[in-house]
Amino acid sequence: MDNSRARLFSIVIPTYNYGHYLSRALDSVLVQSGEDYEIIVVDDGSTDNTKAVIKRYQGSGSQLVYGYQENRGLAATRNLGVRLSKGEYLLFLDADDALLPSALSSFRSAVDHQRTRDFVIAGRVVVSSNGRIKKIPAKPLSPSRDKNFASFLRSKPVTIVNGNSVIHRRVFGRLKFPESVRLWEDRVFYAQLLAWYSGTSIDNSVVTIYRHASSLSHNVNLVKQDGPKTVDLLFDPAVLPPNLMPFRSEYEGVTHRMLFDALYVSGRYQEAIGEFFEMMRVSPKRALTFQSIRRFLQMRGALMRSSKRDLQE
Repeated sequence: MDNSRARLFSIVIPTYNYGHYLSRALDSVLVQSGEDYEIIVVDDGSTDNTKAVIKRYQGSGSQLVYGYQENRGLAATRNLGVRLSKGEYLLFLDADDALLPSALSSFRSAVDHQRTRDFVIAGRVVVSSNGRIKKIPAKPLSPSRDKNFASFLRSKPVTIVNGNSVIHRRVFGRLKFPESVRLWEDRVFYAQLLAWYSGTSIDNSVVTIYRHASSLSHNVNLVKQDGPKTVDLLFDPAVLPPNLMPFRSEYEGVTHRMLFDALYVSGRYQEAIGEFFEMMRVSPKRALTFQSIRRFLQMRGALMRSSKRDLQE
């Protein structure tokens, strides 16, 4: 493929020690129709077989561009991918996920009819760690950016994730992924995208997202370290429109809720209870749900029984 030709799409694939997944992601791009796309693989300092995997896909006329940096995290990796790219629209595909065969044709049709839109969101298929498959369609966007922003913070109905969207490169003149955190950097970016720009959604599913235990989202210590930092990053007055600042306490409640759930699942009950009280402080609506109250009471009961046993011993 002639690299000098204009590109409609740049598919940016950040990877760090995901060599065992990378071929699946690359193969899923290479089967796409058309010759108007390039693949940007950015290696975030991998120490596994990532370079060997990439080498197999490089060659004469290849549309694959390889970038390397010392380990700096996903945000810096994606930002480097943006700088290396030449496409009019960017698609961020995680190295452990895969595009569906008709993904680019679906996006191609959408941008041909919606050239003034800054981004397009599509549906996705999620495969859980136990093999359960769930198809999640993209919901229609509101004409109001404020409503789309609020819906994204609440995870309903607007959901934009890596792999299910293409974003016009003009967006990156204003926004970038925050490099001071290694987790939830995409939440900050996509929320700010919805706050500033107009998009559309399509019915087609375009990506398969694979859930697995080695994902960074399952790293509870990283969630605890970086999750709260995203509040200030998202609600940076130099970036976010002033009329959206009142949503800060609600998003802070979201971060405490997600950390509460992560700590509960990992059995760190004392810390989870602390997050429950933080939810009550900043966003009672997030705390006073049936599930959170049930989990809170369950953990309190378990801790009281454990304390009673210790006293008896």
